[in-house]
Amino acid sequence: MLSKITAIIVTIVTMISNIAGMLPVKQTYYADVAYGTHERQIMDVCFPESPDEIEGVVVFIHGGAWIQGDKASFKTRVKSVASKVGCVAATMNYRYISEDVDCVD
Repeated sequence: MLSKITAIIVTIVTMISNIAGMLPVKQTYYADVAYGTHERQIMDVCFPESPDEIEGVVVFIHGGAWIQGDKASFKTRVKSVASKVGCVAATMNYRYISEDVDCVD
């Protein structure tokens, strides 16, 4: 009887810890995945370990008014969201408004 109660308690604590993001989930991270033909049309994508349990997708798009910025500013958040929330997370670059614009960051 005591072992059943212990097992139930351990299960509940594990579930609460996962929900609170206290136990990180392993993940797979892909950098610079092309989504278009322009050199800036690339994204980083992070998948949680269990693809069968994916809850959704979160995409981080940096600001910069189409003239500056880089996806690297969200790299840590992408990994954190995939680990703690259990969803696919991505961050992307996009073409600037003009070919004459360089990254200012």
